[in-house]
Amino acid sequence: MSFSSRCGEPLTRPELLARHLRIGIPAHVVREAGPVEVGGLAGWEQVFDADAQRGAVRVKTVTFAANGCALDWVLIARDASGFEQAERDFDAWWQTLAVEPQASTPAATAQESPSAEPAP
Repeated sequence: MSFSSRCGEPLTRPELLARHLRIGIPAHVVREAGPVEVGGLAGWEQVFDADAQRGAVRVKTVTFAANGCALDWVLIARDASGFEQAERDFDAWWQTLAVEPQASTPAATAQESPSAEPAP
């Protein structure tokens, strides 16, 4: 599991930002994709399989755009059972996103969950 944000660049819709995460990943197959919402903020989630150097992996991403930043949560697993087990914790983690209105742009923060490990 990982979280990444990037700010300061012009942002587009979350579904297009999510698509950017697949750029450069050869031989990927999108299994599902669609809108998500948390705290009134619209986002996009996708699950895809990709070929990696050491075998296939399943990837799930959740993307939001808030306060001039793109916010991406990423889950990667090698086997389906490990993915399904980790997905519950992953979904609970990204759903901690809290949006606080500031000026004319919503600000976003993610609350750290006790089971979340810091990203390297």
